Amino acid sequence: MDEEDVDYKDGKDADTKGGVAVSKGVNGYQIGPDVLMRNQHQLGLDATDMVGLLNICMHWWEQRPEEMPHPRPVTIAKRMGTSTRTVERHIERMCNLGLVQWLPLEKRQKGPGVRKFDLNGLVSKLRQIARATEIVRKTSSLSLEGVEVRQ
Repeated sequence: MDEEDVDYKDGKDADTKGGVAVSKGVNGYQIGPDVLMRNQHQLGLDATDMVGLLNICMHWWEQRPEEMPHPRPVTIAKRMGTSTRTVERHIERMCNLGLVQWLPLEKRQKGPGVRKFDLNGLVSKLRQIARATEIVRKTSSLSLEGVEVRQ
């Protein structure tokens, strides 16, 4: 598919928005929840946390959702152009915020062991915020102040 062949009229799917960059998923793309982007500060996430989290989620979505992602911090660091230790510190921050659990090393019969990421804390907090946001939209008189997600 060439850029000229893309019909941008409806703009509803990734292929029409991204053209050859994401065409047919060959190069991959993520669908991220807007509630995460809109509430990253409320969740206690900084820019480095967000990029690290997107890297973790990249591996989650390419597998079955029930399987936990397990990218190595060194891989994330290379993509981000930072140190492995910086990535590890930000993973620890997200763990302390209750968004991520970085599970103990899991040995495999073939290849090196892996440490998986459990993102259920993030999903739970995003659902909580989304519910509160929906209530605010419906009533227009409530606020998100009752949703405590930052520690």
